Amino acid sequence: MAYLEERESENTNYPLIRKYFKKADPHLKNLLLFGLDQSPTSMNLLSDLAYFHEFSNILGELAKRFISACRQESDIVNFSEMIQEFYYSTEPDGYDALFQLKELFPSDTEKGKNVEFFSTELIKQKEGPDDIKFY
Repeated sequence: MAYLEERESENTNYPLIRKYFKKADPHLKNLLLFGLDQSPTSMNLLSDLAYFHEFSNILGELAKRFISACRQESDIVNFSEMIQEFYYSTEPDGYDALFQLKELFPSDTEKGKNVEFFSTELIKQKEGPDDIKFY
């Protein structure tokens, strides 16, 4: 795909590419979705779709693509990166990606354990020294 070749080249024209993201160009969106149809677990394309979402609210499509990718990803390291990107890309919109992933992947599966671990680590990060734990 020519878009990925340009994106990953040594002399990428980032100002030109960013211009299309900032304009929320529908052709760029269609190109990203086409790429994800061909390679649904591509982190580059998922990240680009998340960046596109910053300029045009496509939360439903973004969540659908991340959920599909999470289901299909077989490499646990890639899956870990994917759930983090999914969470951080949708959290500002109030979308609870971790809840959705916990629903999809039971805690007794490898993917489920990974989601639980990330969720636990995220809670630890959010707790500051001034936070009071009630038991």
